[in-house]
Amino acid sequence: MKKTVLVITTSRADFGLLKPVITKLSGCKKFSVKVAATGNHFSKLHGLTSREIENEGIKINYRIPLRLTDDSCSSTAKAIGQGVKDFSKLYANLNPDLIIVLGDRYELWAACVPATIHRIPIAHIHGGEATFGAYDDAIRHSVSKMSSIHFTSLEIYRKRLIQMGEQPSRVHTVGALGIDTIYHQRLINREGLSKDLGLDLSKPLALMTYHPVTLEDFTVSEKEVKAILAALTKTPLNVLITMPNADPGGLSVFKIIKNFQKKYPKKFFIRKSLGHKRYLSLLQYCKVMVGNSSSGIIEAASFGVPVVNVGSRQEGRFKPKNVIDCDYKSVKTAISSALSSDFRSRIANLKNPYGSGNSADKIIRILSKTDFSVLLKKGFYDLS
Repeated sequence: MKKTVLVITTSRADFGLLKPVITKLSGCKKFSVKVAATGNHFSKLHGLTSREIENEGIKINYRIPLRLTDDSCSSTAKAIGQGVKDFSKLYANLNPDLIIVLGDRYELWAACVPATIHRIPIAHIHGGEATFGAYDDAIRHSVSKMSSIHFTSLEIYRKRLIQMGEQPSRVHTVGALGIDTIYHQRLINREGLSKDLGLDLSKPLALMTYHPVTLEDFTVSEKEVKAILAALTKTPLNVLITMPNADPGGLSVFKIIKNFQKKYPKKFFIRKSLGHKRYLSLLQYCKVMVGNSSSGIIEAASFGVPVVNVGSRQEGRFKPKNVIDCDYKSVKTAISSALSSDFRSRIANLKNPYGSGNSADKIIRILSKTDFSVLLKKGFYDLS
């Protein structure tokens, strides 16, 4: 009898990463795969990314919109509460044998808390990591403690989960799923991408992806995004900016970005959501990536793209040598360094430490050999 596996996607941030897992699970005779979409997949403001899922030929079996009314902390907490109720109802009817989640978004609480109560095992991807500047850090670790089996991107993160009491036999280092798309999916060429986005990509380009720093006062995010935009105006680069995550403070950050774009309409270009394939396709043609996105820490190294990582949001992650950390006061200097021929020569032969594109295969292979019925009781592993 097939085991029912429910894959939960919360936003544009995780769908592109989960797609290889969904595709390969669907091709495995042992599993019946269902997909539930939640979070800002259904937000028009954030690009209505549920359409991107369907455009990839993947059926959304269950829709759990969280209905954020604004970007305040109260609205976020209320949306999580509503999500707990809706996911609980889904689990009561579906009763899946396993759910798969990825990352550290607050929407995961809405999915994982009721799964724990309904005694449904959770497989967590990208656990053990650290982002000291965001409350995502606490969310990630709490999801890990609710989970029964883990797939980490690096060995140091596997060791951290074991340090947190997870059983070593249930924590598997598989690499980062974002690398799978780079190696196994044909990315869009420069000409096709230019036509698709309505941009002249023959001109030098910077990619900017910035998200609110949720463990800091909102004014910190405002200072950082203003500093980034001001520094980029001093470069000869055109700048494509993606929309911030649906985090508290995200709308105020986006307002600053839109005002800059109006002031410099021939230099700054905004796209609410590129989708994972277009995002990676664009990344390979960039001169530099600037902001505080995990994509700069994980995927960018595969293209040898210099990354300027601003502020504390990604503090705690292992960073390849193509990443330059800076604060908002030194963004201009960091961008100059990233664009220098000396820095580019130093990272010319960089190997991405986050994997070589076979993460999904490893996950499916491990799940195929796993007895889901014994996953719930995991105990606590004490270090000697």
